[in-house]
Amino acid sequence: MRSFAILAVGLFLTGCSNYTSYLHETEAAIGTESQATKIMHTSVDFPRGISLTMPGYVIGVEKAPRENVTTARWQISPRSLKQDHPRIAGAGARTYSRADAVYTDSKAHIITHVMKFDVQSSPISGYQRVKGCALYNLYEDDEAGAEIECQNHLPALPKKELKKAFDHSWNALDKFKESFLEQLSGDNAPTHVIVYVMGWNTPQIEAYRNFNSLAGHLIDAAEADKAKEFRPLIIGVTWPSLWRGVTLLPNFISQPVSYRNKADDADELGLTWLGALIHDVLPAVRDQVNREKGRYIPIITVGHSFGARAVSRAVFTGPTIARDPNNTPKHNRHRVADVMIGLQGAFSKNRFHPKNGEGREGQPYDQFRYQAGQTILTASRHDKAIDLGFWVDAAGNEESWDAECAGPEAANNPLFNCQNLLEREKFIPLLRSLPAKACQGNDPESCRIQYVRLDPIVRFNAAETGGGAHSDIYRAPIGQLTWEMIKKYAPGGEITRVPTN
Repeated sequence: MRSFAILAVGLFLTGCSNYTSYLHETEAAIGTESQATKIMHTSVDFPRGISLTMPGYVIGVEKAPRENVTTARWQISPRSLKQDHPRIAGAGARTYSRADAVYTDSKAHIITHVMKFDVQSSPISGYQRVKGCALYNLYEDDEAGAEIECQNHLPALPKKELKKAFDHSWNALDKFKESFLEQLSGDNAPTHVIVYVMGWNTPQIEAYRNFNSLAGHLIDAAEADKAKEFRPLIIGVTWPSLWRGVTLLPNFISQPVSYRNKADDADELGLTWLGALIHDVLPAVRDQVNREKGRYIPIITVGHSFGARAVSRAVFTGPTIARDPNNTPKHNRHRVADVMIGLQGAFSKNRFHPKNGEGREGQPYDQFRYQAGQTILTASRHDKAIDLGFWVDAAGNEESWDAECAGPEAANNPLFNCQNLLEREKFIPLLRSLPAKACQGNDPESCRIQYVRLDPIVRFNAAETGGGAHSDIYRAPIGQLTWEMIKKYAPGGEITRVPTN
């Protein structure tokens, strides 16, 4: 009984402790101190516990109360001033409403950290490991002695200047761009760049695990295919995909309520920093390396669920923010991705579709042939999470696939090239039978979206996930799918296979 009393007192004292994490001062100042927001920057709290297993970067985007992190410029929508949003003139009502929210929502997306991961060899022992450091860390605190910053990192804002965090996110992208250019220009440089974004209710630690799974299986597939040169550089983008806003309700009730909120956040991610990364940073560096080194490095973007929503919005709409609106292209019609893969996409297929252009969403992706060399979407009847947004013709839903592909006119569908995998054994032959043609301009005859139904592949429940087979993308087949699409649509001139004879 005495031991129990001592334990109870200890637990009481622990619960009443005033001790905080070393990140707390900045967390409290910008508004990311809750448990639901802390888990979106765990990599700067545990820099040796959370890591990519291969070279690459992870860019952490979070959402904070707008008044804490933005100046006046980012608190008024251009449309309220009778101006167009940068780069998305002529968009549908839904796109405009999300673009307005980028400026007026009570919270704003900001880049809070950029982690870089390299294979490093100890100069003393020769021991090799993948080691991460922070190119940028808004939570940086010299007094804490964390010492996770890279040698040439971008210093964090002083605490009294955190209201400039949104503007400072451009500087974070600049620092990333500088490092990225160095990576692509050096000896034994990457042959491909792969961007991954995960979906709804994915804490950052889980996103890291998923990046490692997706990229790891991709590299396994390339090695099994005896690819002579395939050195991908991984870029993961994490975002505030978890919402626990209804604090009086248990998570199994409050999380489904967050569907609409997180769908909007995914779109806003694509309209802000993910869009700026994909439209402004990656192609600029790739083109510079091509000019200076004669080396074309393809860019592949992969998103799952709401991550596919964010990636597709970033690629096919692009950012509605601009550092200098007076020196910004008026549209986003340029090639930014050689391949875009939407795994069980939680966004409407009608975003591509001319015949449904009258709805609130309009057809914001109707220029997709300009922006991606090839677009691949997957669907499965075993995916039950997609059904949660029952009002949306979600790309990952088998009913959406049926609407485009099950009728007698499917072969003549001007937008989708439909494929249905009926037997698991025919998976690779089916992928290799897809047309080997990239899009040319916006010519409807040059290419169609590859819309692949994968019932025999996407069919298991992934551990600790719901929604049926919605998250069954972390096994070897999706690595094989990504590899086959890279070989077909984005070889980059450097993928050569050892002869099999």
